[in-house]
Amino acid sequence: DAGICVLLALDLLLTWIRIPFPLLRQTAWLLTGATIAFNGATAWPDPLGVGMHGVIPILFVVAVEAARHAIGRTADITADKHMEGVRLTRWLLSPVPTFLLWRRMKLWELRSYEQVIK
Repeated sequence: DAGICVLLALDLLLTWIRIPFPLLRQTAWLLTGATIAFNGATAWPDPLGVGMHGVIPILFVVAVEAARHAIGRTADITADKHMEGVRLTRWLLSPVPTFLLWRRMKLWELRSYEQVIK
């Protein structure tokens, strides 16, 4: 449990200073899954006990992910990174020109679908 706290705290710190390292989060999630499994095994076969042992680690990870999202917004890490997608109907009706349009969006980092059409 201490390892989960340390990994997620380090992930939050690195996110704040704009050098995120995704392996920290993935390792923390893996450790959280192991914690849930081990805690649940101690309460087996009582389903209520198994559920109760799994709730706290899940709530902790959700709270840390919410904090990470807030840090990302505050530090403007996610600002102007979102790229609009091309509509599914366009992909189905005209796949090759749509691929070229999508490729242009990615190469020139055009964020808006309307901008690419123009």
